[in-house]
Amino acid sequence: MSALLARQPAPADAGPQPVDSRKAATMTVGLGEDDEFVIPVDYMQWQDEKSLVVGFGGDNPAVPHLHKAWMDGRHFETGFASTRGLMSRLAGVTIQSMQSANTGGEPLVTMTLVVDDVKHEPVK
Repeated sequence: MSALLARQPAPADAGPQPVDSRKAATMTVGLGEDDEFVIPVDYMQWQDEKSLVVGFGGDNPAVPHLHKAWMDGRHFETGFASTRGLMSRLAGVTIQSMQSANTGGEPLVTMTLVVDDVKHEPVK
């Protein structure tokens, strides 16, 4: 049987495979000098002019460090939030809250950021 399988031709190259949109980073949040934390996010929403809610995979290795920063009340001097069309430069960022959930076996973290100032720039 293995000899028969060994003689079968290899499948033709199907070309580039589609990117799994759930894994592609089209939105990103960064915190800290020299972008200490850069997190691909699944969703982001501005609640008002100075409050941003983001959600991302709880298996991200930055989660324990972000949790500690939240518990310590750490203040990040700089940060950013980017999408395909908009770059938001953040100044004076604090993690206001963090929540973790496990939905269907995949961990999810929701984090609320509060900023002192933000400047939005279109991405060219």
